[in-house]
Amino acid sequence: MNKPKNYKALLDMIMPFVFILVIVVIGILSHKAHAKRSKYEVVNRDSSLSIKVDRTAMYRVATTFVVTPDKKHYQIPWADNMAYDNMHLSNFVMMGDSICKSANSDSLFVIREGQRYHFVLEQRIWNSDKAIPVLFKINKKQ
Repeated sequence: MNKPKNYKALLDMIMPFVFILVIVVIGILSHKAHAKRSKYEVVNRDSSLSIKVDRTAMYRVATTFVVTPDKKHYQIPWADNMAYDNMHLSNFVMMGDSICKSANSDSLFVIREGQRYHFVLEQRIWNSDKAIPVLFKINKKQ
């Protein structure tokens, strides 16, 4: 009959340390995740952007992380276009794509193989005129 009491006493002594250890581990992991995200420039309506994509990553499909060949880091909020097979921007963007966005606009364009694909930051758009891929022409200065 002594064993259950001894185990209970041991468990009562260990549980606070286990609880503190769990809290510390969660804090460390949270800090590392925040530090990683903080090195990314957040793209918003006011941002102007014209980049080539070298690497991508996503966070819960809601945020796209992009790294350019010159090692600049960007964090782009969610954007969905239901007209595309990969409707989420985070699933759509690939290495080699270009991303363009004008300042004071929520429209973002992904240029891939001469076609321009439209997304709107923090919005879901359906099969609209803007959602249909169109040829992208580069204006050359002469």
